[in-house]
Amino acid sequence: MTAPSLEALARRFVGAVDAMPNLVVEVGDVRVLVRADRHELVEALRAYFGPWLHMHGKPPSGSDAKATIEVIAIEAAPSDFDVAFKDWPRDPGKVGRKEAIADIDGGRIVRKVRTGMHFLIGPAVRIAIGPCAANVNQVINFVNAQVLNHYFERGFALCHSSGVVIGERGVAISGFSGGGKSTLALWLMSDGADFVSNDRILVDSQQPRARMIGVPKLPRINPGTLLANPALAGILPSDRVQELQRLEPSELWDIEEKYDVDIDRCYGPGHIRSAAPLDAFLVLSWQRQSDEPMRIDEVDLSERRDLIAAVRKPPGPFWIDSQGRAPSAPLEADDEAYLAALAAVRVFEAKGRVDFAAARAFLGAL
Repeated sequence: MTAPSLEALARRFVGAVDAMPNLVVEVGDVRVLVRADRHELVEALRAYFGPWLHMHGKPPSGSDAKATIEVIAIEAAPSDFDVAFKDWPRDPGKVGRKEAIADIDGGRIVRKVRTGMHFLIGPAVRIAIGPCAANVNQVINFVNAQVLNHYFERGFALCHSSGVVIGERGVAISGFSGGGKSTLALWLMSDGADFVSNDRILVDSQQPRARMIGVPKLPRINPGTLLANPALAGILPSDRVQELQRLEPSELWDIEEKYDVDIDRCYGPGHIRSAAPLDAFLVLSWQRQSDEPMRIDEVDLSERRDLIAAVRKPPGPFWIDSQGRAPSAPLEADDEAYLAALAAVRVFEAKGRVDFAAARAFLGAL
């Protein structure tokens, strides 16, 4: 049997699109118009993307619509698309099956193995199909993938980094998994910084002063961070707070339990920027077990290419260019791309033991 085309599959699932409730997520010079056939899903997305919403959810019109990408979310039982899927390679150190892809005429289908969600992706097709209301976070990630694709195709470098603005100077923070970049970013916000992104920034080096675009993803942090930072009080239920306060700090660090941080609720409205200058980049190489005092040194990234591994982030299976071409495995930019993107940015490395207070003081003075 011949596999159906992407356009044929899209027509099968999408009905009265214009009648669907919608919202518009705006990030820099791109807008993602999201339509869904379930009111509760739109409201969940509206609650999450609130600081990035444009025009109170009204779709752009006229020439303003040219910078708009449309995403449609259809509630359905997990479907059988009768195509051959192959597993998408996981990041190093990750185990288990997460995503599978099938490239067909006109584009790609991405399947989430555990939830049964499917995503149709082509030059003019962006459709999420499946139990969307039960997997809101996957729809959020699909919306954010469109932002990433828009800038990635324009030559921006994708970095696995948190981003904040201190005064009018932008700072990105990278580190290996569990290194504390989100925790440090939230402490800097307690000191008055603005939020750009939790762990994905896109860097444009084509300007005299580099700039970063933040993918709108709220911080997801562990209980230790929540207990230590007074600005985050109220996120944890009181009974859970009491349980966690009985643990040693080392035990708190190892708990795999994540909570979303509502920036507007914790820090007040007006503290999120989708784009900002990028002036400094801090790579966290510190170690919890170190006996050495924390110190921060400025480094020449061309001489410390090992640090690029903490910064590099390849686009995932949702990446597809405007011609409908998609790689069959993670597409990693080489070192030279990151050296070029960060050429005008001061790069620093934090070594020794973990010390959020000292890092805050250093960045505030910088």
